[in-house]
Amino acid sequence: MKVHTIHETKTHMSKLLRQVDRGEQVSFGPRAQATYKIVKIQSKPIDRRDAFGYWKGKGWVAPDAFSPETDAEIWKDFWEEDMMDPNKKAPRKKG
Repeated sequence: MKVHTIHETKTHMSKLLRQVDRGEQVSFGPRAQATYKIVKIQSKPIDRRDAFGYWKGKGWVAPDAFSPETDAEIWKDFWEEDMMDPNKKAPRKKG
């Protein structure tokens, strides 16, 4: 097994990572002394059904959440005066 210098490792990282993917172990260090090694981590694959379906059935939306009455109530909470309504023209200031 060849031991690479740090400069070689930085320069040829993609090639070395392909070797690691094939199951090889890459060693490197200052002045080509084996100080560090790159190995592939064997991680458990993520079960996508758990990742994306976790919240299924755990929440609900009120039946009137998108009704005109609810929109009007929210509108009043955020806009104190009709002048602030972006759908209405605000009076221009003179001067």
